[in-house]
Amino acid sequence: YNICPDVDFMAPQPNYRGALTHYLCHPESFTYKLPDNMDTMEGALVEPAAVGMHAAMLADVKPGKKIIILGAGCIGLMTLQACKCLGATDIAVVDVLEKRLTMAEQLGATVVINGAKEDTIARCQQFTEEMGADIVFETAGSAVTVKQAPYLVMRGGKIMIVGTVPGDSAINFLKINREVTIQTVFRYANRYPVTIEAISTGRFDVKSMVTHIYDYQDVQQAFEESVNNKRDIIKGVIKISD
Repeated sequence: YNICPDVDFMAPQPNYRGALTHYLCHPESFTYKLPDNMDTMEGALVEPAAVGMHAAMLADVKPGKKIIILGAGCIGLMTLQACKCLGATDIAVVDVLEKRLTMAEQLGATVVINGAKEDTIARCQQFTEEMGADIVFETAGSAVTVKQAPYLVMRGGKIMIVGTVPGDSAINFLKINREVTIQTVFRYANRYPVTIEAISTGRFDVKSMVTHIYDYQDVQQAFEESVNNKRDIIKGVIKISD
């Protein structure tokens, strides 16, 4: 239902109703009960975690797969953890910000690569022993990383486009003319239950990614800093009430 043309919930246009309110009435059939051992912050982070889980499950991540994740923002890190939940242990993460790469390492990335300081393609080829990765996740939403992805994937591998790339992007079709599959990922489909279970059992650590917590009255500041201070903020959370 995530690709239903008539999808209607609080975020997408034309509604923009949002949920930044002290009181909210919502149909019971559209809600999920959190386990007693999950707090409200973890509940608030189910949505981005489910995006990563949907991407990993759609890609058929499993033990033994060699994986490269381009982008270590919130969604990239959620995708990293989802891949680990599904049994992957050989995962390289690429970004240009050291704070994000440090977090990726903390969350279990095998290799982290700073694309601003290193040759991303050369380092990824080294990581995959020149074979390419089984799965490449593009989570940065960057034309640069979309262009890099075909050079990093193995013959018959998959490129998962998780990030939203504005405008047109150039892809070298000679590099994907090896039975490479390009799959886009949109939201999270029905992945909330499996994501909630992974968080509640301690296999998916969402709280470590929260670098900034804002009070409800500072909501405008939260939005502005999240957009303008990506170097420092990995994930900001707005606290509705105590």
